[in-house]
Amino acid sequence: MWLYPPPVDLPSSDDDNIESSFLDEGVFSSVYKIRRLGDQEASYALKLVPYGNKGIREPHDVVKEIKALFRVSHCNIVQLLGVAMPQEEPVIELWMPFVPIRLTTILNDITFTRHRPPRDTGTLLGQTLLLENRTRVFGRLAKGLCYQVVAAVAYLHDLSPPISHRDIKPDNFLVELSGYVKLIDFGLAWGSREGSNQHPHISLKNVWTETSDNMYHQVGTGAFRAPELLFSPRTYDPLACDLWSLGTTLAHFFTPFICENLDLDSVDSRAFTTFEDGSEPASPSSGDEPICRRDTLFDSSRGELGLIWSIFKTLGTPNAQTWPEFEGLPDADKVTFREAEAVDLQEKLPGIVDNGSDDTPICLISGLLVCRPKGRASAAAAIRDRWFVSYLRPLLPEAYPVKFEGTNNVETDDEKLGHWLSLISSEHLQIR
Repeated sequence: MWLYPPPVDLPSSDDDNIESSFLDEGVFSSVYKIRRLGDQEASYALKLVPYGNKGIREPHDVVKEIKALFRVSHCNIVQLLGVAMPQEEPVIELWMPFVPIRLTTILNDITFTRHRPPRDTGTLLGQTLLLENRTRVFGRLAKGLCYQVVAAVAYLHDLSPPISHRDIKPDNFLVELSGYVKLIDFGLAWGSREGSNQHPHISLKNVWTETSDNMYHQVGTGAFRAPELLFSPRTYDPLACDLWSLGTTLAHFFTPFICENLDLDSVDSRAFTTFEDGSEPASPSSGDEPICRRDTLFDSSRGELGLIWSIFKTLGTPNAQTWPEFEGLPDADKVTFREAEAVDLQEKLPGIVDNGSDDTPICLISGLLVCRPKGRASAAAAIRDRWFVSYLRPLLPEAYPVKFEGTNNVETDDEKLGHWLSLISSEHLQIR
């Protein structure tokens, strides 16, 4: 039964004339790729989420996700096509366009870097590009993808009332083969009308009740969580949490790779390191098969306390001057951290080219990664950052609504975002 009639002719999940293949599994959801037999063009993503609080951990809420997606319309946010609920079971179906590539997969491709990789994988930037061309191509690719990531968050925050996603991370962005980045998974979203269950399109009640004076702090994921959330607040600025997560996501484009079973003698040791100090590979090693993943800026492998210390020893331990409100957080007095000075963030992000010009995202990232929530740059300021308009302009989809003027205005076939994404092999990038 359709709870919200789709604007296009969607197949039914119980139709015998469809082909279904499993895509992914979240904590409380499963996602499938659906297409009609004989139709090679139209494919859809079907997300199945249990409705109700049985077996669902707070604050994940499919109804809030639906309500948030009904409010948005932006080229960098996934479109909700239809909502259905089978009569025989308490499951809600969310129908969306199928988007084939995870941003995380691109970021974990060992050739997606300005440095020469230790091996030729035959994907994306390859090993054969000259260093000068590699720096230019990676710079434009990274800038174009980052711009779209920021654009999605800026749009949400500019709505009236604004929407906070509360789980910004690379895993929640998909990329079309044309180059459009899509923000997904609004199950933790916060809007300013949280006290109301009324919605013009859907009559289902929120699974969990959340108010501005009793908010869930168990939001965000791992190394991308804002520091204030780690001290159990019941009220906080959800937009500021997005801004922190946005900063860590942008930083993730430029962090080093951690590798196993690779000869790293001939590569830049700042950009390629080995698993050590208890860090684990992305997946179990099989024989001599190389394993690489891009490291996160902050380390969440040792739990919340370890993450807090990882943040403080990078950005400096807060004090009454740098974060006056810190002592008022519920768990701030439970642990005492030794004083640490901030380090040069540039050294943590070897993928950034330091050429002494404005063509660097270091100020953009630093402005978002401020421990004090009130001190973070807004998404509106981030989208206007000078990095996006300096020297190498962003490589964006051909029909993208924003156009940039810059020193590299001539577009050739090998300077289009779709061209580079077409080089991604399904074997290496695990296209969904």
